[in-house]
Amino acid sequence: MQRKTFKRTLVAAAVLVAMAGGYARFVGQPIEPAHAGTAAAAATAAASPALVMPDFSSIVAQNGPAVVNISVTGPTRTAARSSPFPQMDPDDRGMGSGFIVRSDGTILTNAHVVADAAELTVKLNDGREFQAKVIGMDKPSDVAVLRIQADN
Repeated sequence: MQRKTFKRTLVAAAVLVAMAGGYARFVGQPIEPAHAGTAAAAATAAASPALVMPDFSSIVAQNGPAVVNISVTGPTRTAARSSPFPQMDPDDRGMGSGFIVRSDGTILTNAHVVADAAELTVKLNDGREFQAKVIGMDKPSDVAVLRIQADN
């Protein structure tokens, strides 16, 4: 009995070591002991190249006004799916986002945001709000196209 327990413990330890080694290889960083000195850790951190995040500020400044907020009002089932008479709540609300892709008011968003919506309201970055219509939708790819009537 004691021999089986030792073998199980040995196998479990080997599996854990293999998983830790695989994880270290996956992330590309060697595993260091927890008792590594702070001076050694600081030297390693200074020697390794820092992860530099890209600067998206120019992209946001240029394209930020094209991002819109979409508010949805429409019926959804409020009762349990197993109920033979699920009630519809006409005041159910949802939100999502989208992007103005053409100057004629065409907006690209996700189909799950606007599916079965009774009313769509699009709010622009400058605070203006417009009613929108669904022009097309492809549920398998979760893409929908809306249109608003805006002067600019």
